[in-house]
Amino acid sequence: MPGSTGEAGTPADWMTHARSNLARARAPKPAEALWEDVCFDAEQAAEKAIKALLLHKGIEFPKTHSSCGGCFSSVPPRRIAGGATI
Repeated sequence: MPGSTGEAGTPADWMTHARSNLARARAPKPAEALWEDVCFDAEQAAEKAIKALLLHKGIEFPKTHSSCGGCFSSVPPRRIAGGATI
């Protein structure tokens, strides 16, 4: 993602792109835009934020281009600070 390679590396890189997708999802929808595109940006924001968290915590996850529903299905749940489970 950063630069011209299209690859994100650090958790901060992923969060930068997650915030960008979220900003687009929150923006007023132009009349010619499709709702599915707005939803796609919201979904991408969520996926990228999850990737940032997993990288930050050192949790490996499968690299895939499928929808998020299958991206993390093989990652076992883990407890993080505050007792939350991811």
